[in-house]
Amino acid sequence: MQKIDKTDTLETILTRGKFEVDYYQREYRWGRKQIEQMLMDFYDTFRQYYDPANHGAPSEVQGYGYYYMGSIICTSENTRKIIDGQQRLTSLSLLLIYLRNLQNQLTGIPYLPVKQMDDLIYKDNFGTMSFNLDVPERNDCMQALWDQNRAFTSENESNRNLLARYSDIEELFPDDLKGEALPYFIYWLKGKVLLLEIDTPSEDEAHTIFLTMNDRGLSLNSAEMLKAYIIQQVNEADRDTVNKAWQQNINRIKNAFDSQTSGAVKAEDVDFISAWLRAKYANSIRDTRKGAEDKDFELLGEKFHNWVRLNARTAMQLTQPKQFKELVTIEMSLMTSLYLRIKAYSDKLTPGYEAVFYNAHRDITYQNYLILAAVRVDDAPEVVDQKIKLVSTFIDIFASTRIFNYKKINWNSNKNLLFRVMCQIRNQDARTIGVKLFSTLQRMNEKLDAIRDFELNQFTGRYMLHMLARLTDYVNVQMGRASLFATYVDRNPKSSYDIEHVL
Repeated sequence: MQKIDKTDTLETILTRGKFEVDYYQREYRWGRKQIEQMLMDFYDTFRQYYDPANHGAPSEVQGYGYYYMGSIICTSENTRKIIDGQQRLTSLSLLLIYLRNLQNQLTGIPYLPVKQMDDLIYKDNFGTMSFNLDVPERNDCMQALWDQNRAFTSENESNRNLLARYSDIEELFPDDLKGEALPYFIYWLKGKVLLLEIDTPSEDEAHTIFLTMNDRGLSLNSAEMLKAYIIQQVNEADRDTVNKAWQQNINRIKNAFDSQTSGAVKAEDVDFISAWLRAKYANSIRDTRKGAEDKDFELLGEKFHNWVRLNARTAMQLTQPKQFKELVTIEMSLMTSLYLRIKAYSDKLTPGYEAVFYNAHRDITYQNYLILAAVRVDDAPEVVDQKIKLVSTFIDIFASTRIFNYKKINWNSNKNLLFRVMCQIRNQDARTIGVKLFSTLQRMNEKLDAIRDFELNQFTGRYMLHMLARLTDYVNVQMGRASLFATYVDRNPKSSYDIEHVL
């Protein structure tokens, strides 16, 4: 995209001066999902311009396209106070610290701008390190991340979240950006990621702008626009029925997630519909080569209503008013129930569906895609049960095998293979699905016997306790006792204990 007028680059924003965060909004609450989305957006945009097979000096990054990350609202009184946008700035600061630490670990890569990044993270205040995002209760944690002090712990909610999100960045940062591409990516991040900074003379005016932008004139989201389009295609006599069915499904989704999204943007309806449509109708995914265009999978992200308008009659085979009606009253209703079942099994260890819980515990987000893809609208209840177990067990084995071989398990690192599997098992019978999934595991380069050399290191740290807890729990269950996996795997400092050493 071209530069939006009045915006500034990340480098300009962060080197202009320090930011403070008011006491009443100091908690940092971004989750792994937001970090993963930020990294994927950066990676996908950067790879539209960077060609690993044909690139020159980093000066060519001047010709790359921009990425707009939104606006921040600040007061301009002395040190700037952030009224809106601290979640993004905090996450960007974590990414910059990670990139700085990554550079220090690498050798032999030309053009690395090591010292040029420091100004984006901190200022030298008469020999004292002063972070550009200055929140006193976080500074020790930020310093520990800067020093790569793995032993640092904190009872503070934001600090615990900072440590967790930094670990997510370490795990999720794309491997193919860690070599020759790294300096190009850093220059692109500094000079091509844009923010719109809105500065106000006073805090009161900043709050007024914030409230106006967030509480008034809210536009319809993609879910609401899709509903409007579908209802237009339905016979007039059926529109009330379709509207009620749609609203009932969306309310079920929102009610199930409401207790977990306090203080956050509640877009679970958009997340659900995007997952449903991707699972059922995406037939293509964008290549990673330079200049590659978005395909079905990307277009069925947050703006899925546009894709449906263009593809309803071709890719979705919706040509009659009755078919649009059944899309909501039958297919959407089934997918809603299935989505909520996956959530229930993800939240609580349920006999027979343990793999769903284990996958969710390891933050495997693509479980929804594969299970939704496998289930047909006319499947009997026992077939639905079988398919949930088949797919979740496949994901568990796939992820565990990758982990034992020190390989990443997130979607972005495996998306071509996982997308192909999703398309292969879509609406198939249980036997065909079993054959496809077994064949995929058989063709993996990584093997389960790598567990013999599995040991604790920076990568396996977040998975080691999960694995040991499962082994211990298996022994416990085989002895006729109740499952205690959730207890064994709990790392709350006040209640955690280790039992796996008895093995």
